[in-house]
Amino acid sequence: MKFTRSLWIHFLGCTLLAAPLSVAQQSDWSPYYSFEKVALPKTVDHQVGGLTTLSDGRIAACFDSGEVLFYEPETGTWSEFARGLMSPLGLLEEPSGSLLVMQWAELTRLTDTNSDGKADFYETVCDDFGISGNYHEFAYGPARDKDGNLYIALNVASNNGGVFEHVRGPWSPIGLAKEHMDASNGKKITDKYKKDAGRMFSRVPLRGWVLKITPEGKMEPFASGFRSPDGIGFDDEGRLWVTDNQGDWKATNPLYHVEQGNFYGHPASLIWQDGWDGRNPLDVPVEELETMRTREAALIPYGDMANSLTQPIPTIDPELFGLPRGELLIGDMNQPNLIRFLSEEVGGTVQGAAIPFLFTTRLGIGNHRFTFGKDGALWIGKTHLKWAGDEGLLKVTWNQKPMFLVEKVQLLENGFEIHFNKPLSTDAPAWKISRHTYHYHADYGSPRVDLQKVEPSEISVSEDRRSVRLVLPEIKTNYLYSITADHATSADKEALMGHVMHYFVNKAATAEAEFEDLLGSGDLSKFSTGAQGKSWTLKDGVLSRGAKKVGSLRTKQKYKNFELKFDWKISAGGNSGVIYRSQKGKGLEYQVLDDAGHIRGKTPATSASALYDLAEPSAEKNCHPAGEWNSARIVSNGNHIEHWLNGTKVLEIEIGSDEWKRSFTKSKFKDLENFAETESPIEFQDHGADVFYRNILIRDL
Repeated sequence: MKFTRSLWIHFLGCTLLAAPLSVAQQSDWSPYYSFEKVALPKTVDHQVGGLTTLSDGRIAACFDSGEVLFYEPETGTWSEFARGLMSPLGLLEEPSGSLLVMQWAELTRLTDTNSDGKADFYETVCDDFGISGNYHEFAYGPARDKDGNLYIALNVASNNGGVFEHVRGPWSPIGLAKEHMDASNGKKITDKYKKDAGRMFSRVPLRGWVLKITPEGKMEPFASGFRSPDGIGFDDEGRLWVTDNQGDWKATNPLYHVEQGNFYGHPASLIWQDGWDGRNPLDVPVEELETMRTREAALIPYGDMANSLTQPIPTIDPELFGLPRGELLIGDMNQPNLIRFLSEEVGGTVQGAAIPFLFTTRLGIGNHRFTFGKDGALWIGKTHLKWAGDEGLLKVTWNQKPMFLVEKVQLLENGFEIHFNKPLSTDAPAWKISRHTYHYHADYGSPRVDLQKVEPSEISVSEDRRSVRLVLPEIKTNYLYSITADHATSADKEALMGHVMHYFVNKAATAEAEFEDLLGSGDLSKFSTGAQGKSWTLKDGVLSRGAKKVGSLRTKQKYKNFELKFDWKISAGGNSGVIYRSQKGKGLEYQVLDDAGHIRGKTPATSASALYDLAEPSAEKNCHPAGEWNSARIVSNGNHIEHWLNGTKVLEIEIGSDEWKRSFTKSKFKDLENFAETESPIEFQDHGADVFYRNILIRDL
């Protein structure tokens, strides 16, 4: 993409800090979304612990008083499905129609065996974790992965309360003696012993862990280091996300991309790690813990957009709710806004930008649990649990009015590039940038450390005015960058909805500088535009073919070992592809296809993102439908081939391996000698469909 220097450079005016939302520019969300309070029965506590949309379109909710109720949106009526549960904090429907509910003491399956509309069979799915009787030992979930495994998250205990004489599970001897932690008859740990107990502790099994439960019911410890992980869920790409709350060892509000075996910072849970050496976690040096922990994907500054993070939920199709698909929405207990999280992968690390969404008193606070209804409306269950928050049920509906949004925040080697879904106005926003870091320590939270303003050395805007590049003197890892675009408007005078971006730099960007932008010159000078390519057009950074079949477009340069990144979009029923290492018109091909509308989508080895007729992508790939953009990546390095789709590796194969030989001998290429061994131009295939490409970046390997 071509950028030009902008006069904006003369109006930097950076302030010390991107202002908290409470005093920053506020936007009017009412043209875009409607808010409706849904009446709840008077017979239940109106604090919502879990929400889910059932397969028949009804909304299921569980309440702090122990009931599970179903709501029929068309009639506005409630019916009771179950009661007698203890502090239920999550719901999930199973394919069988049963409901899973996360109670204080167990994950429970609720089944209506006689089809009378009420659960009559309560089955323990998992109770393989400890309970000490401490008031802070909440349990959250479940979330389900593509293979049917379930995941739950467990709080640690607090030294503001003690433990019972009889606990579930073995009591760990590591730490303060149990007689000093007695909670019988309303007792608490006295001030004399609180420090030795630890502000938060895990003296019964697996408190502070995320647990995995297989379809067969086997529990496996999955990841440790959590304090109060109230939100757990998967995104469209199959990545597990967990939120946590500020406190000891949690400097501010973190969002984690959770992977098996990792430790996420709170040391109390380490005593349940296999092979732990018996030390009291309070005695482990901070420097040692720092080397052990996996850092956050995002940090949300305390008091700005969040105080206590809740559930993450992936966004749905944009025509239903108005946001791009593939983002995360995250709730908070204390702030009247939700949070959009726009992730990117930098050097194998997932990180990204947090942006306020629906910052309005009409949303209110206490936003705890979320589900999208069949009609695309977002249902929000509220709670407080005697802390700050609210109660009730809210329905948020998009008014079908498009918004002016940030759609991507990309970390560069020397700054940031902000992408918008509409062209910017020529009236420059007031850009304000600051950065700070935090202490990692046992104290409750952390002040903002080394807080300083950052003055860009250059601000440039792309020719299509849909991107702004902010060049900074340096990028420091483990710092949170706060970027504010005050008074930003689109070319059609719409206000930017969400003008504050918080980006935690876990990993610095280095590789992007090595890529060549094949469309960066604003023309097709990097391509052969002979008889076959002359009808391809480039407009506003988007490459497309003409109305009639015009032939494939090929690069002038030949490639063999390379990494190629590009975005693609295909028409309904369309077929195209990106061909490389070809000879006589036949080569390796990244298949570009409308899987739902084309016959080849029924066969995995010829479906979207496949290595055509040679290797099939993962069955759990996340391919956006016809008419929507997908991001792709090809790695071709020696005998090693990778195909990626929307941030996830979907296939990997070695040329010459046994797997390759089996596939090759069955393919249409089997009679070609030296197949895939030569360099060649990269070919963007014309197969008669309306196909679009953009952001085509390549580098030699």
